Amino acid sequence: MSEYEEADYRDFVHADYAKVIDARRPTLSVVSMVLNDLPYQCEILRLPLSSDSRNIDMIMVVESLLE
Repeated sequence: MSEYEEADYRDFVHADYAKVIDARRPTLSVVSMVLNDLPYQCEILRLPLSSDSRNIDMIMVVESLLE
């Protein structure tokens, strides 16, 4: 996440990942925001994954742009 230039987007992604870890289940959200002065809307599916069946150490993300 440190590579995201937009601080607001970086904070959003960090908070969304934290929700997935806390919930310990997939989450689906619809996001509307402005990035680089352009409107942006998408659906984001985040899937928590674990290499040891206990700790979530990966999150698979599927993002679909909405028009």
